[in-house]
Amino acid sequence: MFLLCPLRGIFVAALFTLTHSTKNVVILVSLPFNSGLPIDIVLNGPAFDLASEMVNRKYGDHVRVKMEYFYNASHRTCDEVAAPMADRIAQYYYRNTTPTTCYAVVSTNCNDVTGITSLVKSYDWVTFSNVYVTNLFWGPSLQDRKSMPAVAMGATHLGYTRAVLDVLVRYGWYHFTVLVEPQGALPFYRDTAAALLQNVRSAPADQPFAMQLFTIEKLSDAIILRLLQTAKQTSRVLIISAIGATARSIMNMADAAGIATGEYIFMVLQSSQKDNRMFGTIKQFSVSSPADDANLKAFRALLYIVYRKAGHELADLNAEIVKRTKQSYNFTYDAAMDQPMDSFSSKSSYNMVEPLAIVVNESHIADRCSGMELANRMANRTFDISTGKLRITADKAHENDLNIFGFNYSTKQLQEIGKFEWTTNLWTWDADRAVAWPTEDHKPPPDIPPCGFSGIDGQCGTRIKVTASAIPVAIIFILLFGLALFSRWYVIGSRPIENWWRIDEHLLSQAVMHLQRKSSRALSHVISSTYSNIGYTRHD
Repeated sequence: MFLLCPLRGIFVAALFTLTHSTKNVVILVSLPFNSGLPIDIVLNGPAFDLASEMVNRKYGDHVRVKMEYFYNASHRTCDEVAAPMADRIAQYYYRNTTPTTCYAVVSTNCNDVTGITSLVKSYDWVTFSNVYVTNLFWGPSLQDRKSMPAVAMGATHLGYTRAVLDVLVRYGWYHFTVLVEPQGALPFYRDTAAALLQNVRSAPADQPFAMQLFTIEKLSDAIILRLLQTAKQTSRVLIISAIGATARSIMNMADAAGIATGEYIFMVLQSSQKDNRMFGTIKQFSVSSPADDANLKAFRALLYIVYRKAGHELADLNAEIVKRTKQSYNFTYDAAMDQPMDSFSSKSSYNMVEPLAIVVNESHIADRCSGMELANRMANRTFDISTGKLRITADKAHENDLNIFGFNYSTKQLQEIGKFEWTTNLWTWDADRAVAWPTEDHKPPPDIPPCGFSGIDGQCGTRIKVTASAIPVAIIFILLFGLALFSRWYVIGSRPIENWWRIDEHLLSQAVMHLQRKSSRALSHVISSTYSNIGYTRHD
């Protein structure tokens, strides 16, 4: 009896120690160092470091997070970054790991996405992304999402384009053309266009989308004009997935293509607002020059969709990241630049650390830490973290919130008119900033023009048929009138009289009878020739 009490105390103490022992997490970051892309370690490293420090303070002795960076500062291109990455990860696995530590790898589309994810899966680690990804992030098959311990924290192209299609459905626009500019360093535009096509193919029956896609391999006014004229024949909406400068060039050709009427919608898709050659900003679509007047209605019918910036609520965190970036990497954010958390990549980098710590803290880790278990715990869940609510879908993806901008006719600039929030999966619209549509009734144009895309459908086709039917009558009248004048000239004799050109009813009747008797075959030939020349086929 007395021996049991000390033993029981030892057991409780051991259980307490086991339950409250510190769980270790190591996040391996395999990103470019300073390639000029938003995913660079120079821009994201401070966000990772500050997030891990915050988690270590917040969770005390329960969870400890450590960051490890795989990079070579001399590597500038994606190929240079990707080449040694699998080998580095493999070496770390065999030399530096322990079974009870939880590991995660932050990968990018610079790497062989499917290969890295598969390699990390073989170690039962978690893979994260901090940039938009395609389905290849999980594997070549859609079914791979369920079996892959991979979470897309930087959003997906499918999620982004589902929100875009929601806008089209809201306005009832189902006929659209996508103009895409492929960029080697920025696959966002290419992959977004492909995701639109994929979503259209899987759309429900009550959303009868008709989509065509053109890739702009070489940019010139002649090519843009030809593409716009082709799109005009089948589409109400032109979606431009391209850098800001290219999108503006396309808008400038609207009048020449005959679509600057307000009856055609332009939609520009961007991942971030950055004033450089690889992205674009809403400022590029302001109208300030009289030279833009010809295309003004096209700009008034423009919608611009882009990642929604963090806003002032993260001002303190932005200031910390700016300071750390200068200290650690000697990189300075100047006043004209977007702040760190205005980048979806930096925000994703910061936000992935705390949810991982939360699920690790919840997990029972005895002999080993399972990345598959951690990824499944993160799926289909909303986390309340230091930057706000963060939702991860059942498909293991965190999608970005978006803004939509429309044209303000008074200021001649784009202004925010709505936002998309993934915690609610809905667009909300600013009632005070409705688009002033440049149509005759000031309403959004219908999906199909009243006369169809050909201009001769429906009632317009009926009017053309009536007009075509009236042409023979007009020709007959002209011939009769001319014949009557000719008859009048000779009936009255060779001596000209006053008002010789007047036609009286008696002479007109004679002329009609004469025409019916002598010239019916010739007249029929003239009428048939007239139909042929104006491009219509006569149906008797």
